[in-house]
Amino acid sequence: MLHNLFWCASGVVIWTAFDNVFAFLWATGRLPYLSDTEVFGSAGGFLRFLFGLVLVPSWRDIHFYFAHRMLHFKPLFTQVHSLHHRNTDIEPFSGLTMHPIEHIYYYACILPSLLFYLSPFHFLWNGIHLLLSPGASHSGWEDHFQSDGFHYMHHRYFECNYAGTAAGFLDVKFDTFLPNFKEKDRNALPRDDSKSTLKGVPTIEFVGYLLASAICLSLWAYTAVLVAKGTLHVIPMIAFLLSFLCGFGPVLVACLITIFQHGVPALVMPFHEKPLSQSFLHILIGFLFCSFPISMPAYLALISP
Repeated sequence: MLHNLFWCASGVVIWTAFDNVFAFLWATGRLPYLSDTEVFGSAGGFLRFLFGLVLVPSWRDIHFYFAHRMLHFKPLFTQVHSLHHRNTDIEPFSGLTMHPIEHIYYYACILPSLLFYLSPFHFLWNGIHLLLSPGASHSGWEDHFQSDGFHYMHHRYFECNYAGTAAGFLDVKFDTFLPNFKEKDRNALPRDDSKSTLKGVPTIEFVGYLLASAICLSLWAYTAVLVAKGTLHVIPMIAFLLSFLCGFGPVLVACLITIFQHGVPALVMPFHEKPLSQSFLHILIGFLFCSFPISMPAYLALISP
């Protein structure tokens, strides 16, 4: 429980950073937004507001499926998503128990606020759901209005039921849906919850990846602070490189560690029950859905409005 509370709290801190970055972009004119005056002062503004209310939860369901598939790509699962899967028998705090890099890609669901002319309320509407809904979907094998038995099975079997309940059609479409417990498990011995092994210090590999990823983000953060203070002007090429490191750097670091440990073939070896060739498109879409929404606001924060 203490393990889960710690990583869950870190997710709240990281979301607070997202909130501050977007507030800075809006306040400095780097990112336009739909004002309350426009929402309540015109029919067009109000209709756009309603469009955002419907768009955010619909997009969130789609984003979660592809982001989740990406996190099961072997390098990212090993370095990042495996922390979340320490919970084989889930409870509410399991939901937001994620590696900091997974938190960043999970919150990349805020893409609509970057692509569309929306209100800050839509950003908040997205964030509240991102923070609170995992507690319900990870509440265990229970029967309540937002329980998710299919996701419970995902933590039991790992390679199935990637989508949330509302987007279950994507699991059906891409043949990753498991409707019930496997017949062969009925007489299987119980499996220990991997949290029971969390008694030692973090491994060198875990710390090394975390530090390398932190460097990718810290280079941008330090530069962004100087830009915000007005003491530094960044040329577009440098802004692009720093923002690229924010969005894509942690993925590249995970791949480099995998190559160093197991060689290049390890990147194309199937991690899923299906060959990588059959899930490559899903992983590629996941990279776009997760890395681009991180790089874009990072870039906007470094250039002049």
